[in-house]
Amino acid sequence: MVKLSFGEERVPLREAEGGTVYVGNTKVALEGVIFAYRRGCTPEKIQEGFNAVSLGEVYSVIGYYLRRKEEVELYLAEYQRRWDEMVAELLAKPGAREFYARMDEMRRQKEVGQQVAGND
Repeated sequence: MVKLSFGEERVPLREAEGGTVYVGNTKVALEGVIFAYRRGCTPEKIQEGFNAVSLGEVYSVIGYYLRRKEEVELYLAEYQRRWDEMVAELLAKPGAREFYARMDEMRRQKEVGQQVAGND
């Protein structure tokens, strides 16, 4: 009979300088995978969106999240806090709100154009 090994599994995550956690040897951040998973994306859809990451890595990262949810949620809360601070600093600069509003409008117009083109 074949014996399976159940030793401590290695999760394909690494912490970079500055504290950001990435998947494998990529620049795909842990929060990107987990945020997509929490929005209801399947592992296959997540892998399509982050094609530098293998499907096995996506499943492994989701499993890690599910096993250590409280710990990962604390990490994600800290990430969100730092993100919010950065956005507030950017928006405090003169003309920033107007600039980002124009960029958002351009993005929306592009998305509408893509949707219309997809309906042809």
